[in-house]
Order: sequence, then C-alpha cells, then structure tokens
Amino acid sequence: MKCMECGSTESSFDDRLGYHICSDCGLVLNVEIFEETSSAMESDSKYGMGSTIQFGNRSKTSVKHNLRLNHIKTEAKSKFWSEGDIATHNTCMMYLSPYKPYKLSLRREVEHYYQELQRNRVLVGLPTEVRAAGLAYFILKDESIFVSLKSLQKTSGVHRSKIMKASKKIAKFYRKSHIFGVRDVHDVVTVCLDKSGADIKDRNLIFAFVDYVSNYYETVNVRVGNGEIAGAVYIACKMLDYPVLQRELASTVNISEVTLRIHIRKICELIQIERTILNKYNVNKIIGGIRE
Repeated sequence: MKCMECGSTESSFDDRLGYHICSDCGLVLNVEIFEETSSAMESDSKYGMGSTIQFGNRSKTSVKHNLRLNHIKTEAKSKFWSEGDIATHNTCMMYLSPYKPYKLSLRREVEHYYQELQRNRVLVGLPTEVRAAGLAYFILKDESIFVSLKSLQKTSGVHRSKIMKASKKIAKFYRKSHIFGVRDVHDVVTVCLDKSGADIKDRNLIFAFVDYVSNYYETVNVRVGNGEIAGAVYIACKMLDYPVLQRELASTVNISEVTLRIHIRKICELIQIERTILNKYNVNKIIGGIRE
C-alpha cells in the first residue's frame, strides 16, 4: 500500500482502531467505515400518527462514524506509534540512560519530542538508530548535560557526523540551533569537579583560572576544547591543593590520560609556569600575571 502523501510503501495496521497508517508521515491510508441507510415510506397520513418520511435510496454515513473518522485521523496524526516508532523511542531511552536516571517524566519528554517531530516530518528518511541518537544528543545538549559525540557514537554505533546532522535538524525545528554553537565552559568545569569526588567548597578560583587560560588561548587564536578545560581544572586544583586524579578528569571529558597530560604540559608552557611545582604557585598571582 503506497502513501499518497510521501510515497512510502511502509505502513502499519492498528487492530483496535481498524486503520492503516503510513510509517513515515502518519497519513491514514485505509479506514473501515460502516454506512447506515435510512429509508421509510410515507404513510396515508402525511404528518399524522405513525407517518414516516421517505429518504429514498441515498446512503448516508452516520454522524457517529463521521466523528469516529475524525477522531481516528487526529489520533493517528498525534501518536504515530507504529512498530518503527516504538523501536526509535526505546532506542533513544537506551542512549539516554547512561547520562540521566530513568524516570517516567523523561519517557514522556521523549514521546512529546518524537511525536511532534514525526507529525512535522522532520526525521523522515532517517534510520531508527540515527533518529534515536540524534534526538538523545539534542535532549542532552538542551538540558545542559555534558556528553561528547565520541562517547555517544560508541554507545549508539552511529557515526558522529550522522548524529550531529540529525540533532541539528531537530534543533533548527525547535529554533534552538544556538545550543550547538556555544560551549558553556563553566558547565564543563562543574561536571569535571562533580565527578572528581574531591571536596571542593570554593570553586570560584577554579572558574577564574579556567577563564584566564581560555582567554590566553584566544589571544594566540587557538580553540579551547574540553581537553584544555580539564587540563586547566587539574592545574588549578593542584595549585589549590585539592586532590583530583588525572584518570577521573580524563574519563569525564572522554579523553585518555596521555592526552590530558599533553594538554597540561601545553597550558603550563603557554602561561609560563613550571609543571613539576604546581603546588608552589598562588592562583590569584598567576591570574594577575605574577610569576615567582
């Protein structure tokens, strides 16, 4: 059965409601409707007791079934719960589970997004895994939950370029393209410190040092990535004598310990401090340009 709207040949049948819908755009393809015919013969008394009115042989669809048809069309356009849709929804929930505890509210949130995207045909033509990964990445970015494309690619098996392409389509539809264009450095720092396990009461100096390093990188036209941010966090914690491990910071931003050490070394060279005696420095003095 070919869809007249999008040309897709994939459809699903709902036994309970008795209709076929297109798996891609949700158009109702076939509905079982029963017609009722009213027919009566006029009696001798035109409007007296027992008289009936002749309707002829014309068939009329009952009001009841007209209303039911409208209800079916509305329901089909709002739910889109074909087998493919259920698979996409469950796959998206699986991709989200490592980053946010499973909650009923999260399931409803995914349902709301996916139904609206399907209704507006935003994800038409994309495979289930790409739809799920793209939606998961969009939700995580929209809620400011730190995640790298590399780790999501490893979890989903979908190439990062496909994930980003699907996510940007979703973000464009919701007019939130800016969430992919701006990195909140402080959010990355917060995640690094939270996952380090260190008891850090005053984080303002760490934030200030990371901002200082970021601005330093900008002066030499070098882009600051999550690896550089993690390296700056490590240096600041060492100067403040906070116990953090390179292993924990590296895993937080999904890089290796070797890569993190390279970033630490480059930062120290850039701001002209000695890497082997970080605990001898004062953060405020380093930010102020004083080297002792």
